[in-house]
Amino acid sequence: MAAIIGLIASLVTLLAVYLWACRLIKPGRYTFETERGSFELDLARYTKATEFIVPLDTGVIALLLSSSFFRNGTKYIGAPVVMIATSAALLVLFVGFTTFFYGDWKYHPDLYTHKRYRAIVAFGLAGVLCFAIGYVWMAVVLCGLKPQ
Repeated sequence: MAAIIGLIASLVTLLAVYLWACRLIKPGRYTFETERGSFELDLARYTKATEFIVPLDTGVIALLLSSSFFRNGTKYIGAPVVMIATSAALLVLFVGFTTFFYGDWKYHPDLYTHKRYRAIVAFGLAGVLCFAIGYVWMAVVLCGLKPQ
């Protein structure tokens, strides 16, 4: 049951970020290039950030499952673990879709529309938010601050 709560919380986070992106990003065609030059520098920065967060996500899952899974009072641990796992999946989707859309944009610039831009923003920001929320939630559960 706790895992389902974590999954629902992750999906609500993704939906909220997507709706926020829909409100912020107006319909139209967009470009990857900026005044600073090539997008590849930004893509490398996004990839490095993901390379930092995803091992933290997977490492904490492995650590939790190996060290505190059998302790008393850990029946609530499923929700933050699922949220942290969802964070890793969303960030991998973010980098994958960003790379794919960038490659596609190089040959077909008209295909990069507001829908693709919104999806990239939603995956990236929701991944980071699930990471932060999951870690705080995990700390609360592991410190013994259980819901009444």
